[in-house]
Amino acid sequence: MGFFADGKDHTDFCAIFRRPLSPEGIAALQPRVAELARRLLDDMIAKSLIVDLHDDFALPLPVHVISWLLGIQGDDFITLKHWSDELMDNAFGKSNERFLEVYAGICAFFDQHLDARYAMLTAAGVEEARPEHVGTVLPDDWISDAVCADYLGRKLNRDEQRMALMGLLVGGNETTTSLITNLMWRLLEEPSRWEQVRSDPDQFIPVAIEESLRFDSPAQAMFRTTLCPVEVAGVEIGPKQKLMLNFAAANRDPAAFDDPDSFRLDRDARDLSRRHLAFGGGPHGCPGAPLSRMEVAVVMRLFVEHLPAATLAGPSERSVGYNMRGRSQTADQSRLLNVVAQERADVVAEQDGLLQCGKMPAARHLGPRLDVVDAFGIGARGHRIEFTGEQGGARRYRETPFKRPLPHDRAIGPE
Repeated sequence: MGFFADGKDHTDFCAIFRRPLSPEGIAALQPRVAELARRLLDDMIAKSLIVDLHDDFALPLPVHVISWLLGIQGDDFITLKHWSDELMDNAFGKSNERFLEVYAGICAFFDQHLDARYAMLTAAGVEEARPEHVGTVLPDDWISDAVCADYLGRKLNRDEQRMALMGLLVGGNETTTSLITNLMWRLLEEPSRWEQVRSDPDQFIPVAIEESLRFDSPAQAMFRTTLCPVEVAGVEIGPKQKLMLNFAAANRDPAAFDDPDSFRLDRDARDLSRRHLAFGGGPHGCPGAPLSRMEVAVVMRLFVEHLPAATLAGPSERSVGYNMRGRSQTADQSRLLNVVAQERADVVAEQDGLLQCGKMPAARHLGPRLDVVDAFGIGARGHRIEFTGEQGGARRYRETPFKRPLPHDRAIGPE
């Protein structure tokens, strides 16, 4: 059915939803993604000098993007993320009863939106949905495509619509969240890597993205079914056998990659993109791969520009779920991937009631009356950040307002 079919049935089904993922569709979406990423970055850094990259940035960004493409408006994206997480957490090897509950819930969620589209057609006097009604009578999005598309000489039935939207939801956010956190973790755990990316973003951002996909594949494996008898490594496998193909293992295969267990930025980005299997391959390769690559490329350029002095503020652990690999919450449920958001060496000194701006190394304690101010968000609010010592290996800060705000022409913050 749908994405799980083979041959022409599969090709025609994928074509229904491929338009926004074409090169033209990705290019049209990029400015909107960049605007969203900048807003999320500003909001994240405004919270504290030490930020939670996963919860405050890497998680919401792709969920917002996939919500746009699906056609989910307003705060419903929060519900969308809830069902995505529930679906992934209960899809493999857990209680079948719980999975059926989750499946029923997400079906009901999408049914509401599908029914609303049919109601819009009825209100417009349309008796039969046609592809030309997408972007005219109905919004231009995937839910409308699921309603209006012609497939094998007919319309999609409700089960096909549900399965398509579920697949697009999960595939469109989980992997990108993991890619962002995996990539930043690897770059910041060895500061020379981050310096290398910063030194030449045009060269090293594409390499870093592809090497992260290879080294820390967000989707570790996928199930496939044999179509005929086959022998693999001396093992006979019969037809119609369910196999779990481990992409992560293939991406560490020493026969395919030199020094496979090392994260290296001296590899060729184009060669990596052709050879690693992070997005699968062949007819069933991930159709959203270009979207994920575009989102993370936008994010990396933003981080290079606005977080050049970022460092890790503490340990992280792999996210929950055996089939997904990302950086998520630590065991004590504290921040997941903490990044000290030092942007540049902007310092404010308060002496004799006067505020003076200067340039000093960021995140240094310079005495009781000379306070480090974060360049994006905190400084713009006119708040003081005081170093209060170290606890558990992490530097601690206290944030308090100045007695009076920074003058407008001397505020430290985004333009």
